[in-house]
Parts: sequence; structure tokens; C-alpha cells
Amino acid sequence: MFETTAAVVGLGLAILACGLAFWRGLWPERSAAAVILVGWVLSALVQSSQTFTPEWGVFWVDLVVLILFLGLLMRSRRLWLAPACAFQLLAVASHLAMLIDHRIAMNTYLMALSIWSLFILAALLAGALTARSARRRRDDAPLPPDRDPA
Repeated sequence: MFETTAAVVGLGLAILACGLAFWRGLWPERSAAAVILVGWVLSALVQSSQTFTPEWGVFWVDLVVLILFLGLLMRSRRLWLAPACAFQLLAVASHLAMLIDHRIAMNTYLMALSIWSLFILAALLAGALTARSARRRRDDAPLPPDRDPA
């Protein structure tokens, strides 16, 4: 999986974005970063050695990542998760397109997956960079009348 320059650069970007999310992020960013890193490792482990076949193992990993992202989106109010879920859904749809129509070129299939993963990392990066302001907004928000100590 990490035999090409693009794959190594992508892994480096994933480590940087996830590292920033662990450092500056709130629990949604940290959880998503953990899901992304585990997904990258699992994808490398289940990747098929056959060149021109759909990646069934990677499809299942991406589907589980999509479900976990949707769970995070439903539990948190962080807006960056919506585009991350959308891009992950596009990755799953790319797998399905390849499974349905074998005329799709392998390079097109792999490039689509690479592009969607970069957009997911960009969404995570945006979430990590805005996490501090979200924490400040949450901390500065007035208490509801029933919880106001005054």
C-alpha cells in the first residue's frame, strides 16, 4: 500500500493531521483521528495483492469508518464532521462503483479513494484548528436559567 510516493505522502499528511487533532482537538477530533489512523493500518493489512480486482477488505474498513464517523456526527455538534462523513460516503460509493462496473480503470478507482481521503484529512484539520474556539464558545456560553447559580 505504501509503495508509491503518493501513498507515502498521504500517510505523512494523515499522521500530521491526526497528530494535530490529538494535540489541539476536542474529543470528536481525537476520536476521528484514532479512527482514521486505525483505518489506514487496517486498510494496509487487508489490501488485496491482486492488481485489477476491487478492494473488498478496504471496502469493509471504509464502511466501518463511515459508520463510526456518522456516530461521531450524531453525538457531537462539530460541523467539520458533516463533510468528513460526506467524503467517506463518497469513498464507499467509489468502492461500490468498482464492484458493480469492472470497466472502471484501476487508476481512476485508486485516485478517487486518494482524493476522498485527502478531503477527509482536510476536514479533520479544519476541526482541529477550530477546536479551541469551539471550546471557548462553549465555556463562555451563559448557563441555562435552571442552572444559573445566582
